[in-house]
Amino acid sequence: MDWRTLIRFEQYADRSAASTNACHPWREDRRNKAGYGMFSHGGNNRYAARLMLATKLGRALRDDEQTRHTCNNPPCVNWRHLLPGDGADQHGDRRDAGTDPSGEKNGRAKLTWPAVHSIRARYLTGEVTQDELAREHGVSQVAISQIVQHKTWLTGLEEFQAAAEEATSGLVRAQAEAREATTDLMRGVEAARQATRQLSQHDF
Repeated sequence: MDWRTLIRFEQYADRSAASTNACHPWREDRRNKAGYGMFSHGGNNRYAARLMLATKLGRALRDDEQTRHTCNNPPCVNWRHLLPGDGADQHGDRRDAGTDPSGEKNGRAKLTWPAVHSIRARYLTGEVTQDELAREHGVSQVAISQIVQHKTWLTGLEEFQAAAEEATSGLVRAQAEAREATTDLMRGVEAARQATRQLSQHDF
């Protein structure tokens, strides 16, 4: 999305939550029947989360790629909660959240902070693999990978660092947009000068 589209996009996203790891729900009157946010872009009604994920990745998603909500919250457009994946990944996410429609509701899938600390500490020893931890705790390997990489289950300090990184990225984007706007302005000024010179060469 270009910066103008992004400004329009942000009008429908609720980013008021204090925590950077909280969900950012799409406006309720702009959701489809399944609860997913919809956004008009390029003359078509598009999935808002899919557009946000493409912006995060810096590329368009392939036709065979789906948008995974690691938070299991369909209207969420927090880029931290969005990952590309396929049907199997989606199934694993629902299983881990206890919302798998097949009825598999494994109680071990609801992790606690002590369990998360244990997962990270044991993985650092190199004596256990992500697959082994996943089987032990009843979650997917992807969920374990996100935990050990500190992409989910962030501490207060990590949330602060993530917020700082996001603010820095926002500043860089704003600077790039300002440079682009300045360039457009200068082009407009030069075009006006050229038009003025051409007019001065004609007798009326």
